[in-house]
Amino acid sequence: MFWYMGITKTNKNKLVLVLAIMFSTMLLPSFEVSSRLPRVRLDDVLIFVSFTLNALLFLLQGAKLDETAKAAKSRISKPIKQISQVFLLFLASYIASNLYGVFVLKNSFGIRDLMEIVTLAKYYLVGTLLISLEAGEREYKVLKKGFFLAFAVIVVISLGQFVNLLNMNSWLTPFLAPGHLDNLVGANPPRVLGTFDNPNMSGIFAVIVLAYVTGFYYFRSDKLKASALLLILIAFSLKLVFLTISRMAVASAAIVLVLMSIWALWRYQWNKGTLRKIGVVFVLTIAVLLTSPPYFYGRMLEGSRLETSTSAQGHYKRGMASLDVAKRSPILGWGTGKESQTTLVDSEYLLIFRRYGLIGALIYLWIFLKPCLVARKHSQGTGTNAILAISLIIATVAVMFFDLTAGLLYNLQLMPILMGLMGLVYGMERLPS
Repeated sequence: MFWYMGITKTNKNKLVLVLAIMFSTMLLPSFEVSSRLPRVRLDDVLIFVSFTLNALLFLLQGAKLDETAKAAKSRISKPIKQISQVFLLFLASYIASNLYGVFVLKNSFGIRDLMEIVTLAKYYLVGTLLISLEAGEREYKVLKKGFFLAFAVIVVISLGQFVNLLNMNSWLTPFLAPGHLDNLVGANPPRVLGTFDNPNMSGIFAVIVLAYVTGFYYFRSDKLKASALLLILIAFSLKLVFLTISRMAVASAAIVLVLMSIWALWRYQWNKGTLRKIGVVFVLTIAVLLTSPPYFYGRMLEGSRLETSTSAQGHYKRGMASLDVAKRSPILGWGTGKESQTTLVDSEYLLIFRRYGLIGALIYLWIFLKPCLVARKHSQGTGTNAILAISLIIATVAVMFFDLTAGLLYNLQLMPILMGLMGLVYGMERLPS
């Protein structure tokens, strides 16, 4: 296993690499190397350079693992097999669909289509890195502190964009999202981006955070100080969702709060403590909602009128156009075909169905559902593992709803974050040392 050798041989080095990747995905934009090449992210470099160095050192050492690495590798053989099967299935679907698309349907295939394999490799490496990390309470504590430090930076930047603190929308926001300053942050009404290049992605990121902190509040928090801190984090998560005025993110946040509350009521049999916590979260949500500017309510109302909503009608027209193409090759799809077919398909389900057909669409769903099945086995108790498992299940439901008009799989900033959480959950299947 390539993460048990070279520069990530020790658990400490793995943890440092995970933190570096996490800070990069949460806080940094992509960078243009050449106009002819896709934009590159620092986390891309960290992941692939670390993997390459490990592979080279492995070969220089005679392609042999020491006894410690062999023992560690054997303990994670089950979760590695689980995640590998999922990605190999999707890779097989990609190859079959593109071969069929090129040779039978005469669809295009170029360097941009080949980059799909690089994207899958990135996600696979992130997932396996987190599986290989020996994540105990000490490691979770470090990861938690790092994650919430980065989240605090995102909160400050998001609120700063909203009020244009220190005139940051003229120097910082263009660095984070150069293509969306005028039509989003500077639009009327303005839509906050945070450190992401799209307000919808910023919104669903906040929803994932909301699932995590609400899970800890309901299932772990008993002390007053911890509860107060978690409530503050819940409030900021909700505030970020509302500032993006992303209707799907707002609906996804509602799904998280409802499902997490139902889970807590089911587990604790409607006891008074749980009812009190749910009541506090409800009041807090209303309080944060009431601080939203007037245009927030107007945008939410406009989106609910499906017959007249320009956004809803746009989603529908683009979706139907993609579905019409997909119907002509429903089993294997058309392949990626980025040069000949539009990538502007709002629903990731329809995009995957058009590209990889019904077979690929089912495998795509399996990428998200398989970790949830693993998580369900580890969702009992009040330990960190159990709360992470519950949070992943609830967050995945919210993400899959969100993907009806958007998509996470092809977002190189957000998907690694979710993949990291999936990797931690897969890693719960490891054998004890």
